[in-house]
Amino acid sequence: MKIIKVCLFNDKNEIRVIDFKTSGLNIITGASKRGKSSILDIVEYCLGSNHCNIPYGHIRNYVSWFAILLKNNDQEIFIARKKPEARSNVSNEFYLSHGKKIDIDNILYLEENSNQHDILSFLSQEVGMYPHITEVPQHQTRPKIDINFKHSLYLYFQNQDELASKKLIFHRQSEQHMPQVIIDTIPYFIGAIENGRLSELEKLRQLKRELATKKNKHYEINSLIGDGLAKGNSLLNQAKALRLYKGDGYIKNISVILENLKKIEEWTPSPLKSDDNIDQTENLDKLQKSYEKLSLEKRILNSKVVELRSYALAVDEYSTSKNEQLIRLKSIEIYKKTLENTDNEYIDLIRRNLLKLEQELEDSSTKQPRISDSLNELEKKQKEIALDLKSMREQINLIRSINFSSNVKKEFNNDIESAKIVGKASLYLESLESVNSNSYLRNDIERLENLISSLEQHLNPTNIQELLESQINFISEDITKWSRELQLEHSEYPIKLDIKKLTISADTPKGRIPLYQMGSGENWVGYHLVTHVALAKWFAEQKRPVANFLFFDQPSQVYFPSDKSTKGNLNEIEKDEDRVSARRMFKWLYDVCKYELKDKVQIIVTDHAHIHEDWFEECIRDVEWRGFNALIPLEWYQS
Repeated sequence: MKIIKVCLFNDKNEIRVIDFKTSGLNIITGASKRGKSSILDIVEYCLGSNHCNIPYGHIRNYVSWFAILLKNNDQEIFIARKKPEARSNVSNEFYLSHGKKIDIDNILYLEENSNQHDILSFLSQEVGMYPHITEVPQHQTRPKIDINFKHSLYLYFQNQDELASKKLIFHRQSEQHMPQVIIDTIPYFIGAIENGRLSELEKLRQLKRELATKKNKHYEINSLIGDGLAKGNSLLNQAKALRLYKGDGYIKNISVILENLKKIEEWTPSPLKSDDNIDQTENLDKLQKSYEKLSLEKRILNSKVVELRSYALAVDEYSTSKNEQLIRLKSIEIYKKTLENTDNEYIDLIRRNLLKLEQELEDSSTKQPRISDSLNELEKKQKEIALDLKSMREQINLIRSINFSSNVKKEFNNDIESAKIVGKASLYLESLESVNSNSYLRNDIERLENLISSLEQHLNPTNIQELLESQINFISEDITKWSRELQLEHSEYPIKLDIKKLTISADTPKGRIPLYQMGSGENWVGYHLVTHVALAKWFAEQKRPVANFLFFDQPSQVYFPSDKSTKGNLNEIEKDEDRVSARRMFKWLYDVCKYELKDKVQIIVTDHAHIHEDWFEECIRDVEWRGFNALIPLEWYQS
């Protein structure tokens, strides 16, 4: 995977495009404050970084979307990412398009169709990353890392501060937790962790779970059986004490023990024979039946009482109502008036109603005593039944509370103990039969232990470390060779990449010299260059799942302070040896790309220097960024 274009879109959908070649050395040269270094930040941002280090100013003010066009095998990938909103570090709005050929000019409008998670998953798949989660040693609390494309970003970039650092080798190494992330993930990218290790680790966990289950089963069976002869004889002795077994002495033959225990297993408790107990049981049954019958009779009687009380209440209410009517009619004393010569039909009607009411009241008054007598009779019977039920309950409870006779109780307890022994014998027999019929369990345990041992040996982290050291040795050979070509200090000795300490060191007769103990900015820049080019070469040749480009920002800074230069010419460098070293560095980058990396790795350099030689001129991309030429076109912010 390499970079074809870096694109900027403004709010008017105007596009600024910087083209690159996918092989060889690509140089963006120009004066300071033209946005050269920002190209690195833009590419990293578009590749799904958690940070946006694109500087504020013209770039953020006039660009709405940042984009890159990538080439991966025979496919082109266009990724655009919206600039962060105010007070936000990043945006999660992405635009993704991919196919055989992507025409930037046909992209008229950018609209979110993806997000950071999906972009990283897509890129991980495109470079061929296989699943892997880092392993954390016991007693260490750092989180495991589910490796994706984002974790490879530290391999591609070297900004100005990092490139000239004597303490840092990798991009973002100075950030909190990042050194450990690099240490944990770089063995994967280099190739010390094989494809399929994650599934093999899961297989190992499954085998261990299966082994634990079978061992627990085996332990349970053995603990139940114990020592076969001792356990069997102990059970027979317990059975003998309860008259379930009549043998004597210690039996040394397991078959005889099993035969006797099987007979004991057939034991059944004898029924209780006490006549007293039988009589009491019969009496209890009779009483319970009588109690149930009388309880039913009581419920029926209760219903009758409720109905009769309701009827009595209704009759009483009726009499009261009629009596009130009679009183009202009598109060007008119409029946005392003598109207011999007056014919009044209303007076006759009232008189007839009075006579009717008096008759109804007389009838109801005769009914009330009869109702009262019936109710008293029923309530009396209620009390009698309640007393009978109470007496029966007391008799039932008395029978239930009577203890068995001493013989019956003894016989009952003996049966309980016998049942316990029979249960133990059955469990013992089942366990012994289980071991005999499942002897394959021990074979399974042995088979699983062998598989686990073999897999653990294969997955031993020591093997990873040994393989990693061997691979680092190959990479370090190129580092040593190229450091000599650049004539770096201590390069007469073997130069070694130290992954554990994340540094470069020279193995001298007097001991190892790490980069931070070497002098001169020229050495620091030089060792950064050769280290990352050596890694990129290894990744490409070994077809590792990473992108195949490198980004170096301002490698000439140690020779070529931009504040004293106007055009970036080598003759502006004061010291002759520095001019020679600066040219040697760029010529080495050109030659290593052309003759060793060939089309495998793309190197992009943003720098102040401009060497007026054909080999350098052919590497310059875009125009030289001096005067009004810069990353952001003049018309974008002057219109």
